Amino acid sequence: MQNLIQSGHVKNIDFSRLDLIAMVKVRINQTNIEMVKADVKPFIQNNADLAIWSTEYFLKLVDLMKIN
Repeated sequence: MQNLIQSGHVKNIDFSRLDLIAMVKVRINQTNIEMVKADVKPFIQNNADLAIWSTEYFLKLVDLMKIN
């Protein structure tokens, strides 16, 4: 999280884990997942692997992140 503060993405020194999770979720909700899939498709061997990619999928992954 120190990198976020140093990069200027976060102005508050008291930035918490919950603040980070909220910020990531906002970005995920603003992201067009279909465009992301199209961007990465050339690099994926099995395009069926992208079938699970959705906004909901990535929001669930954020809840599973371990933040030190």
